Amino acid sequence: MKRPIVVALTILFLVALGAWLWFRPRFSVRVERNLVGPEDKAMELLWQGATLDEIKGAVQKSGKHVDQISALGGSLLFWAASKGRLDVARWLLEQGADPDGIHPGSRPLKTAVLGEKVAMVRLLVSHGADPDLKTDIAGATIRQLAEQEANPEIVAALPVEEEPESKSTSKRPGGERSEQESK
Repeated sequence: MKRPIVVALTILFLVALGAWLWFRPRFSVRVERNLVGPEDKAMELLWQGATLDEIKGAVQKSGKHVDQISALGGSLLFWAASKGRLDVARWLLEQGADPDGIHPGSRPLKTAVLGEKVAMVRLLVSHGADPDLKTDIAGATIRQLAEQEANPEIVAALPVEEEPESKSTSKRPGGERSEQESK
């Protein structure tokens, strides 16, 4: 008796998972920014090694935001980081692309760190990419991934991790020190 229920639930789960995977871009909060139509050539040009001007033209012709998600997942900035295209990444950031990416699974900085692209790491960090964002289900941050990869150049390119101020050295509003601090 339990077997038909288990089979039915498994089928229901697989159908729901398939539907979610098929329609997931449509569930996005930022649908207009994220969807990429079949007429969009920017990703194809990036993969073909086209010039920056050709990629710019394709993005501008598409009429979509630079943070658009490709059919492969991830933004154009994510894929530019994975291919080491500093020129494209710099232009996308100047156009307002989010340096942290728009999908937790496809962070441009993570891709640059794992691909050991030091110049790309520096570019993304200089535009505000956060190395302390969690990037996977296990909760690892980009900084932790960089330290695991043990590339000193990459680790050095990341900004120094900020230590939270301890109560014994913090000032109260107005510049006054607490009683503990004055002792």
